[in-house]
Amino acid sequence: MEYFKLIQVIVFPGLAYLVALAIFFEWYKRKLVARMQSRLGPTYTGFRGILQPLADFLKLLFKEDIEVTTGDQRLLTVVLLVAPTLFIFSLFFVPVMGTPIFSFEGDLLLVLFLSSMASLLLYLVGWTFRSSFTKAGAVRLLLQIVGFDIAAITLALVPAFEAESLCIATIAQKLPSTILKNPLLLAPHILAFILFLLSQQADLEEDPFDIPHAETELVAGYITEISGRKLAFLDLFRDIQMVYVSFFTASLFFGVLIPPISAIFVPLSTIEMLIKAMLVLFMLFAIEAASTRIRIYNLLDIFWKYIIPLSFLSLSILFIIKALPGVIL
Repeated sequence: MEYFKLIQVIVFPGLAYLVALAIFFEWYKRKLVARMQSRLGPTYTGFRGILQPLADFLKLLFKEDIEVTTGDQRLLTVVLLVAPTLFIFSLFFVPVMGTPIFSFEGDLLLVLFLSSMASLLLYLVGWTFRSSFTKAGAVRLLLQIVGFDIAAITLALVPAFEAESLCIATIAQKLPSTILKNPLLLAPHILAFILFLLSQQADLEEDPFDIPHAETELVAGYITEISGRKLAFLDLFRDIQMVYVSFFTASLFFGVLIPPISAIFVPLSTIEMLIKAMLVLFMLFAIEAASTRIRIYNLLDIFWKYIIPLSFLSLSILFIIKALPGVIL
């Protein structure tokens, strides 16, 4: 049993599978956004350009790694090792194949904490350099993190209270039947899902929330001084974060319809979760393709005046519905 667990962690649905998915999702993003904007996207490397993200990663590995003397290179190396590890470890609690590798009551709070820490580590990446571009990008990132983290944590509690559990796997398994028993729960659930999507768009720093690395203002923001191998692993980290966001969102708000009750159902559950994760990414990429970057104070207004209050409103509506007499839960 211990060897089987080790294989799960290293191969499937663990490290190897998640890294492969990260590269595939990067191609999916480039191709989909390009089509939405009447472009071709990756075309030549592999079938329909599917190997282009891998080629870009390998190319960066062999580029010169310029170390800026004004920055703490050891801290940067630690961040680039720890941050993706936090997201990969978080995914071990997410039912990527219908059931997670590890699970316990309360793992939802652990995963939310780990993802917040990983995002904060990116702030350290920018703050470790003396460049005005990196510091400005880091400050913008910190302001953005505070806004979307409060909203994301509040919104993640909506499906948790619907399923009456703080275990991600339990939430995913109980969610479909819970909503079928009480369709009134769809109102706060859909509102929470829409707001959660926006918070995750800010987490991924994609349009209209790519403020920390605004090219026309900050060159590349907090990653301006990073190059070569470090930039390659930073790009891989962002792709792994995209895998985490898609599966975590799908698990919380779509649930699992085909539980892997036996080995026969594992491929079906895996395909189901993959389709749902790609659907989440489709919606995120549609927002990216259809929008342009907003200003930092506009972002703060959106989160503090609208998204965060609406997050608490969706939670309040859920409590009211659960308190109604005769409601079946």
